[in-house]
Amino acid sequence: MDNTKRPKGKIRNKIFLLMVMISVVAILVAAYLSIDNVAVAHKTDVARLEDEAISRKEAEIENYVNSHVLGPVSITFSGNATSELQLYINEDICKNARMEKDFEKCVGEARKLTLSQFFSVGKDTVELSAISLDGREVARIDLNNPAGVPDSELRDLRNDPAFLSAKSGNNYVGPVFFTLNGPEVFVASLVTNKSGYPLQVAMAKVKMSGMQDILENAIFAD
Repeated sequence: MDNTKRPKGKIRNKIFLLMVMISVVAILVAAYLSIDNVAVAHKTDVARLEDEAISRKEAEIENYVNSHVLGPVSITFSGNATSELQLYINEDICKNARMEKDFEKCVGEARKLTLSQFFSVGKDTVELSAISLDGREVARIDLNNPAGVPDSELRDLRNDPAFLSAKSGNNYVGPVFFTLNGPEVFVASLVTNKSGYPLQVAMAKVKMSGMQDILENAIFAD
């Protein structure tokens, strides 16, 4: 006969409950660690997605600025002219104008014609000016004057920050201001021949609605 004493029922129940509690605690700890790891992984994925979204928007903004904002004033003439007047002589635009008065008139018309060709390319361009290196605005085209504003309305821009910055070789992008037609900005750049010789400064007023669309369409992960 087996005389070994067996644990009483209450002791067995306590041991069983203790083992269950230990198992439950282990499961809860594992679950907590799993949830914490998932949360960390989610945060990492969100941060990565946000970085990617920001990088894409930065690329869109850079492309927009280079093509639509600075595009209208990024002008390089293909010839070897070393002065603005030589542009029109070299291109045979005014070679038949013998009298000084006729030559000045021809150059004035040629400036407007040349400017209008660049103006028509930039769909966001509101105004485009050609400025001599001494700061005189020699031609200006705008939406209300597609053939050029009268000479009497041309401005002295020798002290204008946009002109001074562009003349020194730095592209100028001014502060954005708001009009009834939306946000706009003044930009300016140095105009050169194909060898980089400075000829004049181009300045434009440009609509920024495209930039607004880029920023409004930015979507970041939650």
